[in-house]
Amino acid sequence: MTNRALELLNLPPDAPPAFLLDIGCGSGLSGEILDEQGHIWVGLDIAPSMLGALVLSEGNPLMEKDRDCA
Repeated sequence: MTNRALELLNLPPDAPPAFLLDIGCGSGLSGEILDEQGHIWVGLDIAPSMLGALVLSEGNPLMEKDRDCA
């Protein structure tokens, strides 16, 4: 599934790393492949439970969770 997310972005193979916004990131599963490819991404989700389950890779700490906005 995460490789499919990267495929859907349709980024040129020789393009430099991109800054990506993942709206509806859920648990951040797609962000893992983005990290591996050198991209920088920010995940946004309305469901606090999904943000609570966010899969974080080293070097990409969860900076803020706002549970009041859900």
